[in-house]
Amino acid sequence: METGDGGERLGKPAEEVGTSIRGVFLLAAMPAHSCLPNAEQAIHGLSEGLQLELRATRLIREGSQVQISYTDLLAPTPVRQFELMNSKLFLCACPRCEDPTEMDTFASGVKCSACLRTQKGAEPGILLPMRKQEAWQCGKCEATIPNGKVLTLLFKICEQMEALMNNPSEGPTGLEAFLTKFSRVLADGNGLLQRVRYSLCGQYGRLPGFQLSQLSSAQLERKLHLCESMLATLDKLQPGRSSRRAMILYELHISLLVTGQTQGRKEMLTRSVICLKEAVDLLRDEPPASFGGQLFIGGSASLPQVEKFVSEL
Repeated sequence: METGDGGERLGKPAEEVGTSIRGVFLLAAMPAHSCLPNAEQAIHGLSEGLQLELRATRLIREGSQVQISYTDLLAPTPVRQFELMNSKLFLCACPRCEDPTEMDTFASGVKCSACLRTQKGAEPGILLPMRKQEAWQCGKCEATIPNGKVLTLLFKICEQMEALMNNPSEGPTGLEAFLTKFSRVLADGNGLLQRVRYSLCGQYGRLPGFQLSQLSSAQLERKLHLCESMLATLDKLQPGRSSRRAMILYELHISLLVTGQTQGRKEMLTRSVICLKEAVDLLRDEPPASFGGQLFIGGSASLPQVEKFVSEL
């Protein structure tokens, strides 16, 4: 089995996450795939015997399938389908893949070039795949673009995103430049933009030159906004008790705590405690040596201190 979703890489370059391995887990091979999974897996470190843990992220009724994701859940449908066919030899037909809007996130959406040409200054419509996937159609002007042309654009941008994510020297500056450039052609909710935003949530406050004490008020506000936006996306694409949600909650807690202290806003500090509590609760089952496990240890230790600080204001 290969781990699929990659949510653990929050704010960390690929080579710092750990060793990439493949393992054979007989029972763990049974869960089906879905792009709206109800479970996720985690593999413990060598010291814990590489034990694989499968846990429900939301209610699974008796007799229902246990479903995990074999791909990155933030990726657009064409990218996920390509990866599944290339590595698993099947195409997914889950509710998300059958929905052109991807649960109203527009994670595959591309801005309509016809609108951009003819309606300068106005908000362009969004191109989404038509049911038979022969073309993409704008929801505003109803123009159609051949399927191949849109897919070529998406996969070219995806290649650039992957290269960017695997280059630790880029940091937040490079990621923000990517967002600025491709926000001109991709819908705001497009998964290629979301994947970069997810990484930025952790990079602000952690990478050299962008440590928490070095962030400007504008950068702190940016981190807070990114975390809020990502939580709203996860509520639709990965609802429930996911490790990805836990990590974003932890980063949001940090943003609220520092901003609340700086601006003297107790409501932000109070919400910071709420976010930290939920994050710690979600992270308690993470493998101890993992990034999530380390966040749990640090969050558990700091929670009483943060609660005391806020209660005494």
